Amino acid sequence: MPSWQNALNARLARMMKSRAVGVESSLADLRRQYDQMTERYGAIPSDTIVEKARLGSVKGEWVRVDETQPQRLIIYLHGGGYISGSPETHRPLVARLCKAASAAA
Repeated sequence: MPSWQNALNARLARMMKSRAVGVESSLADLRRQYDQMTERYGAIPSDTIVEKARLGSVKGEWVRVDETQPQRLIIYLHGGGYISGSPETHRPLVARLCKAASAAA
């Protein structure tokens, strides 16, 4: 039986195959496709609390859920190569990770 990581990678590969970007793709096209992909993360859990944060000059946010235990922390860096993605695009995923781990992020 394949691991959940392999299953996730296979699903992402299938999703991206039909909308592959090429060298000729514009930055706007790339961002639009990335946003469409992250829409599949679903809705944010209703008990999610989001607070804007800053560490020096780096902007971010705290994400918490009702089950958050103070000693648990997830540090989530969304990636995107400095051209796509944002805390907003990944918030549903991060909130569900927080819920599953009883942690803040």
